[in-house]
Amino acid sequence: MTGAARLAALWLLAAFVAGCATTAPTAPVSSSAMTALRKGDARTAEEILRRGAAEGNVNSMKLLGAMLESGINGNEGQGVAANPREALEWYRKASETGDIEAAKREGILVATGRGTAADPQEALEIFRRAGLDVDSIGALRELPALSKAVRAWMVASYVDIALRVQLYPKEALRRGDSGSVTMRIDTVTRTVDVIGGTPSDHLKSVVREIASRSLILVPPPEEASRARLKTEIQINYQLGG
Repeated sequence: MTGAARLAALWLLAAFVAGCATTAPTAPVSSSAMTALRKGDARTAEEILRRGAAEGNVNSMKLLGAMLESGINGNEGQGVAANPREALEWYRKASETGDIEAAKREGILVATGRGTAADPQEALEIFRRAGLDVDSIGALRELPALSKAVRAWMVASYVDIALRVQLYPKEALRRGDSGSVTMRIDTVTRTVDVIGGTPSDHLKSVVREIASRSLILVPPPEEASRARLKTEIQINYQLGG
């Protein structure tokens, strides 16, 4: 796992914590885990989340899954190794309670073959159960010739980017930053261009950064690269409060 991928994984964990912080019973768990992470003690953070998950705390299950998905660096001897198979198990446990975010992460891992054999059909079904109209993402209705592997990746990429944008710490965005952002993902160069939308330049920059990080953990399949596929994704962001 590259340093960039680990950075993206840590950012996802922090984003999940920010998203969970409004849930009162979970806030102490999230806060304690992040305090340990800021000190470079990922092992302690893992122990805190495992206790919460064992007690049935759904957000602890999600956070533990995010930590294990790609591993977290820490101070010497205090890191947590990647274990995508166990991450998938925790996401599934959380999704079985009806948690939509966990179900989406489960679908991403199944689509990309992390922690299990890649199964595009199952991934698409998971996304559908999470309430997604998968055929509307990336204009898939207009691209019937795409293989299930490419279709599953397109949905997984959209879900990952949208989740990261929605969980992005609100205080990091300027008030008034809301609207839609349309981006084009080039599967050959693995680059992201913002090609349209209504928000500020700041939000466009944030979305571009998030999408670029997402491509590290949710890379396009070789089939998409060979076909020189360029896909467009529109993300809607609302800055509450």
